[in-house]
Amino acid sequence: MLSFPSSPPPTIGQEHPTGGRTWVWTGVAWAPKPSASGVAWADVTDKPAVIAAGADAQEARTAVGAVAEDDARLADARTPKGGAGGVLSGQYPNPGFAVDMATQTELDDTTVALSDAIGLKQDTLQSGVSIKTVNGQSLLGPGNLTIAGGGEQPADAMTPAYTDERMTSITVDGETTNYGYDAQDRLVTVSYPNNGLTRTETHTYNPDGSWAGMTASEA
Repeated sequence: MLSFPSSPPPTIGQEHPTGGRTWVWTGVAWAPKPSASGVAWADVTDKPAVIAAGADAQEARTAVGAVAEDDARLADARTPKGGAGGVLSGQYPNPGFAVDMATQTELDDTTVALSDAIGLKQDTLQSGVSIKTVNGQSLLGPGNLTIAGGGEQPADAMTPAYTDERMTSITVDGETTNYGYDAQDRLVTVSYPNNGLTRTETHTYNPDGSWAGMTASEA
């Protein structure tokens, strides 16, 4: 049997040997030539596939032993195997997450909790809307709001006092109401005279900052 030496194979569509001829290396390319040794093309081993000129894609695949487009093996779904990588760990077909991942239920619970917290938040104070004005002047802002008048003050005269832009007290008709705040500027205490006693209202808040409730005492 003959074997091809190490050289480029014949090209697709190139004339192939017939009538007792065989492939002969000319030093430049393969060419069909009469076989000097009398060896037939069919007896040559390791010969390249010959694809006839004008062959379509399927014929070309068949000639070189390639898998056909309709080969059943291409539609054979197989279970993956091996180690998982990236955000996955373990082995296929049942890898797990390499790090903890939130489940959809956990995400939904977080969304509900956040929505509830937003719904309970205290809206920004707006002068004349969520907090009253005094004689047309806003109670918001730094400094004192002094209401001046000739002679005696009217029965509804008010004198508020501020510290660090927060109203800490307001005096109405000689009686003073005091306001206390926490480090987050939230109102925590309100104390004022009540039938000879001092009533103190204490406000508490949830960890998320929403208002939790109020208790009152008198002394």
